Formats: sequence, C-alpha cells, structure tokens
Amino acid sequence: MCIYAPGSVLPCYTLVGPGGPGVDPGAIAASVADRLSLFPGRIRTSPRVTGLTGALSWFWLDPGPRTEELTVTLADETVTVVADPDTVEWRFGDGRELSGGAGTPYRAGQPPADAIVHEYETRCLPGDQGRNPYVLASCASSGYAVEAVIVWRISFSASGPIDASGTLPSRTTATLRPYPVSEARGFLVSGGSR
Repeated sequence: MCIYAPGSVLPCYTLVGPGGPGVDPGAIAASVADRLSLFPGRIRTSPRVTGLTGALSWFWLDPGPRTEELTVTLADETVTVVADPDTVEWRFGDGRELSGGAGTPYRAGQPPADAIVHEYETRCLPGDQGRNPYVLASCASSGYAVEAVIVWRISFSASGPIDASGTLPSRTTATLRPYPVSEARGFLVSGGSR
C-alpha cells in the first residue's frame, strides 16, 4: 500500500506489514500542490521599450496565468488539485501599486475596465541612479522594477476510500521586468516676428 510520507521526495512510501496509518487526502493534496508550476507569464508593456511621464503606460501578462490542475491516484484514492489565479498585485517601481487582473494588450481608445494602466510622474532612465537628484530612490540602474505578483487560490477534491474536499494555503508567484521612463520637456524659445 502506498501512503504519503511528509518530507519524502516521492509522494508516498510502501508500508510493510498489515495496518498502519490511513490515506490522508489533505496531505496528498499538499504534496501535489507543490508540484504545480504556477507560471506567472511575462510582463508586456506599451510603450514597449520606454515609458513617458505624464502619459499612460499599459501593462499585461503574456500569457496570462491560467488555471492549473493535477491528479494523482494512491492506494485507490484519487486526489485532484486545482490552482486558480485569484488576483494580480502590480507594483510599478515608483511606490504605487494596483490590485487587478492579468491586464489586456494595448489598443487605441479609452482603456477597458480590465486594462492595467499607470501614469509615471518621475523619470527613471539608465544612468539616472546616483547621478540625477530628481529621480526617486527606487529608480534602479535599468529603470523602474515593475513586478506582477500572482496570488493563487488552491483547492482539492478526493474520491476513493475517503471522499473529501477542501482548500490549501494560497501561493504566490511573481514576474519582474525593468521599465525605463523618460520625460518630455517644454522649452520657451525666443525670437519671432514683431
């Protein structure tokens, strides 16, 4: 009989002799959950390379996080674990954050409700760090560090000798990319006709 062993490399071990502990669907589910990849996707932006202060920058995950599922059968007990992306916490590198979804790719016009947009107020370009007194302390050597942290809701169901279902602790995964932000300046120019 194959029974879950906490801390083991394999999700179970073999009992020798009669008796022993029963199958614990929750423990099996916790082990299976550790094997889910929970891929966060990659951050895409518009403007693609460098943002501009005072203008909206768009952010989205490509591919967006998707529901993941894994099923195992041990000692006639079948356990299915499902991880659903719950929320995405966007951290824009300038101290601002936004809780939302995976975002949507840029398209002209008014941003839709599921768009993740952010307007930077202060520039952050490569070379600014330590040289430009007007940039934020969070300005890194290659631009702002934009991060998307995905919170996954995890549940399980079991059938066999023991029918059970429940939830497991949520997990987080994250993806990060640098995003330089430039600025446009206006200058007064003298001269002109009298």
